Amino acid sequence: MVHYQDFLDNTPKVIKRIFDFMDIEMDAELQLTCQAPLPYSKFTLSQPTPNKWLKNISLLENNMDRLNVLVEQLNIQLSDFSKYTINNTITTDMK
Repeated sequence: MVHYQDFLDNTPKVIKRIFDFMDIEMDAELQLTCQAPLPYSKFTLSQPTPNKWLKNISLLENNMDRLNVLVEQLNIQLSDFSKYTINNTITTDMK
């Protein structure tokens, strides 16, 4: 499993782990690309920070009931193909 925050915090290590899992060798160009900082989205309005999203947590929490229905439906559909499930909990416990 890959956690998004782990991917952001240590992109080269996470990508290497994914490639190792798939038994694929990383070439030199990909290694260099992974070591460069991730570019900002064209929609980025302010400097990224780890807890920036928390300012909108009330908006997320207000929509969790609707999201729960969708997640339940997706997990039912995924169960035929995978042992993995989608987790839709909001976690504010940051590293």
